Order: sequence, then C-alpha cells, then structure tokens
Amino acid sequence: MFRGILIFLLILILFALVGWPALTIFIHGIDGAIPVWILANSVINCLHLIFWFGGEIITNSSDEPNEKVDAYITFGGTGLFLTSFCSSAYLMELYLINEILIFPMEAAYLIIFAAVMNYSLLILIVTCLISLVNIRYDSDYFKRKIYLRICAAVSLLLFSVFLLNLLTHQSSSECNLVKDFWLRMDIKYPILMGLIIAFIFEGDELTLKRKIMWGIAITGVVVLLITNAYWLFYYGFDLVSERSFGTCGEFMGATAVQLLIEGWFGVLGITIGISVVFLIGTGIVFGICYGVYWILCPGMLSEVFEESEDEVQIELPLIRLEISDFNPRDHTSSFKKEGLCVICLEHFEQGQKVVYWSECRHVFHHKCIEYWTSKNNNTCPICKRVFRNGTATSVNNSTSPALTHYNNANTIPLLQHVPGPTL
Repeated sequence: MFRGILIFLLILILFALVGWPALTIFIHGIDGAIPVWILANSVINCLHLIFWFGGEIITNSSDEPNEKVDAYITFGGTGLFLTSFCSSAYLMELYLINEILIFPMEAAYLIIFAAVMNYSLLILIVTCLISLVNIRYDSDYFKRKIYLRICAAVSLLLFSVFLLNLLTHQSSSECNLVKDFWLRMDIKYPILMGLIIAFIFEGDELTLKRKIMWGIAITGVVVLLITNAYWLFYYGFDLVSERSFGTCGEFMGATAVQLLIEGWFGVLGITIGISVVFLIGTGIVFGICYGVYWILCPGMLSEVFEESEDEVQIELPLIRLEISDFNPRDHTSSFKKEGLCVICLEHFEQGQKVVYWSECRHVFHHKCIEYWTSKNNNTCPICKRVFRNGTATSVNNSTSPALTHYNNANTIPLLQHVPGPTL
C-alpha cells in the first residue's frame, strides 16, 4: 500500500514537471499559433512518460520480454521520436519567424526538455535496433545491408535539410555570414557518416595498425565536435539574436530542424570538452604529485612498484592459433545441424573466425579458444589432447563420460582431412 502511494506521488510529480506549460496556457488562454504548439509540445512530452511506463509493463508481463521490448522501443520509440522532434522544430520555426514570443519561458523549457528526452530515446532506439537485428538475423551480410540502408536514408534526409539551408538568393553580408555558419556546421556530417560506414564494415579482429587508425579517427572526431560547439555558441547565438536566420532563410522549417540537431551536437561537444579538460587536469596533478613523491621519498616509491621477491613467475607455453574462416562444406551433415563450440555452446556460422586444434582438428570459435588458452590451458577442451611442440599427447588415457559425449561423431564430429600448416 505504501509503495503504491509513493509510485502514484512520483507519477504526479513527473507529469507536473512535464505538463506545467500546458497548465499555464490554459490559465492565460489559447490565442495564436504559438500557444497551441506549446500545448501540443507539452502533451507530446507527457507521452514520453507514458511510453516508458508502457515499456515497464511489457517487461513485467512477458515471459521473454527482451525481443518484445526491443521491438516496442525500436518502432514505437521511433514514432514518438519523430513526432516530438518535428513538433519541437515547428515551435522553433515559430520563434524564428516571430519578433516576440508570447510564452518564451514555456517554449524554451519545452524545447530543452524535449531535446533531453529525444536524445536519450535516440540512443536507446539505436541500441535496441542493433539487438533486434542480431536476434533476427544470423548473417553478417544481411546485418550490414540493413545498417547501410538505414544510414543511406538518414544521410538523404540530412543532406536535403542542409541543401535547403544553403539555398538563399540574397547576397548581403548578413546572409553570407549565415551561409558560412551552415558550411562550418555541415563539415562534420560527411566525416561522421564515413566513420559509421567504416565501422559497419569493420571485422571482429582488429590489428594493431587498425586500432591505431581508429584511435586517431576518434581523436579527430573529438576535436571536431569541440570545435563545432565553439562555432555554434560563438556564431550561432549572434545570428539567432539578430534574427539573421529569419531574414536570410528561404526554408525556415529546415533551419529549425538543423538548429535543433546542432544544439544536440553542441551539448555533446561541450560535455566532451569538459571531460577532456578534467582528464588533462587530473593527469597534470597526478604527475606533479608523483614527481614530488619521487624526489622526497624515492626509496618508498621503488618499494611500491618493485616486484615481490616471493612472486613466482611461470613461463607459459607458446601456442600459435591457426585462424581460418568457417566453411560448413568441410564438415559432415550432422555437424552442420548440431555442431557447436563447446566453450560458448553457440553454433558456427559461415565466415566466422575459427581455430582447429592442431592435434585433433576439433573446431572452436577464435575468441573462445583464445580465452581458453589465455587461462593457462594448453589442452583441447573436448578430447584433452595437449599441445606440446607440435605433438598431441593425451592427458588422461581414460575417457570420461563427458568426453565420450563430446567425442561422439553424431554430436561433435571431427573435421576430416583439412589441410593447414602445422603448429
């Protein structure tokens, strides 16, 4: 009973925080387009709370809620996101084309609140979409095809908005400033889309060179977002306050849409900038403290980082894993249907990176057997043959019932006559 009362009070508080602009509109009266759209935005923001409560109900009422919740958030969340975003964009458009707003406080509150909710919802939609695709499709080819189609649709919409904002027939100095501002803002989008597409085509295995390249790319994106935030708040506020967008813009709807998107990236850039400054400051303080400690107490510092004499160092055997792509045609028909990796208990898919244990030719996922050998295991997880200088040796001549089960040809058949370099 007490818990129910607390939940009811919490719901009332949340709806009060979201819907107070609608109450203000009713008190002052609805007169004009701006109050109507403030009321509409307030109602749509309340739908965000109803949407989250609906997801909680689905989670508690379903025996297997994962896929249902992913589908609910992916499709229902996308509809709510588009509705809320378009409503906020139209309210922003009314602000740009009118000299004076009737309810500036309510409008600003609704736009900021909607931006926070939509930003969180968009991240959750992307996460659930990836989870839903992974559940329904096993082939990497189809997954990439779906992701590329989504990227192509989003890129086409963004390109249309950017093109509309660059179309202006006026050549005044004020309009040239607006055009330069949009060009600065548009630089990041081709770069971000290119990185997303490159990430889609990136394989599971990253070499050291690829990791360095991705590190450089991510560092460049961080610098770009911080620079973009500076351009937005340094030039954008002046153009908005001087009504330059309303004077020079041919399509105010597109202007409002991109300003909302730029606001998201601006907040993200500021957050990243603050984090970078904090990390750099922390590193400097730590370096100074370390230097002072090293100067004043060098003996104690060496004892802290010195290896204990009692520590036993074990030299692990070197095992070279032969990595290859899985091909079902190299296996028996029963293995294609029932064969699985005994480490993760997952089936094999065509094109997956796998490893065949050199002594017995049992097959495992590369990640699984790599984890297995990293734990100082130099035996085959199925038949317990030891890797020892290229010679297979049985750990125990007796066969346990579990090993008999795994060695059963109908359950885990061995690969027959697969050529490959010896280890």
